[in-house]
Amino acid sequence: MCHGRSLSYLAKGDLEKGWPEYEVRLDPNYKDATLFEIDLPRWDGADPAQLKGKRVIMVGEQGLGDEIMFMNAARDVIEAVGPEGEVRIACEKRLIPLFQRSFPDLVIGAHASANVEGRDWRIAESVIKDREPADFWFPMGNACRAFRPAPDAFPAEPGFLTADEDAVAHWQDVLAGFGPGLKVGLLWKSLKMNAKRLKYFSAFEAWRPVMEVPGITLVNLQYGEVDEELARAGKEFGVTIHQPSGIDLRNDLDAVAALGKACDVVVGTMNATINLTCAVGGEALVATPTARGWSKLGSDHLPWYPSVKTFHGERFGDWDTPLNAIAAELAVRVKAKKAA
Repeated sequence: MCHGRSLSYLAKGDLEKGWPEYEVRLDPNYKDATLFEIDLPRWDGADPAQLKGKRVIMVGEQGLGDEIMFMNAARDVIEAVGPEGEVRIACEKRLIPLFQRSFPDLVIGAHASANVEGRDWRIAESVIKDREPADFWFPMGNACRAFRPAPDAFPAEPGFLTADEDAVAHWQDVLAGFGPGLKVGLLWKSLKMNAKRLKYFSAFEAWRPVMEVPGITLVNLQYGEVDEELARAGKEFGVTIHQPSGIDLRNDLDAVAALGKACDVVVGTMNATINLTCAVGGEALVATPTARGWSKLGSDHLPWYPSVKTFHGERFGDWDTPLNAIAAELAVRVKAKKAA
């Protein structure tokens, strides 16, 4: 109940109440809480002045998408700590190349997780062992309480991580080889599916209006097993979804970020690939089941990512409304590209 209440506050934009309440996600009595085994004081995000001149450790939390999203406040943490202090980051190991390029002066290592007797545990020894003792640690989301007290406290410029620009140029060349037209990255599902998450993702066939927009070149950005869907798109819908070679869409996240940015736009439901694309400044059109969602923070957009445009249904299960709207948006972009 407490976790749901915190998300309700955040969803309506009451961040003053929402962020403190959101601490419940760390309560060991909350059955879905990750249990962090880190023997240091935990900063709660209430007072950014506490960070000045300190050694602090930011630890990735929850899912991969959340871990990327919460890095929105990393530069604020670095500024608050100042030159006399030190910031270390423990993140998902697949994110290390991207985070290291984005923050070359920081110590960045991988956290490690395990499920023990049905509970998720996480440690951050890679940035603790054999180093000077740190003063504080905190899960990345806690920085939002200090530095994102309202939706208008988010940066207006897109992108807070740094893509490999050579890789972006490489993928632009690859995409050009797929033919003319607006280069549209496409994804439609998450591999982490359960009853709770299922309602946030549509069936593949629901994307047909988007795939059939004239003048676009579709590029697969969907990780996991997709051969059946790609074949179905060609056989039933008469469209080709190009599969870039030489990239592991599940594991090579640095390359995925560059590929997403190389596209003219990425369309899909919210998953790690959308987060990666927009974290490095790429554009996305995102379908959501309803107008509200806690990550919108009471606004009509995603404050974390200024380069995202969201399209929502009237109710859960209504995918026709947002996907037809995305198709219309793509048609407008095709026309503008031809006129340029």
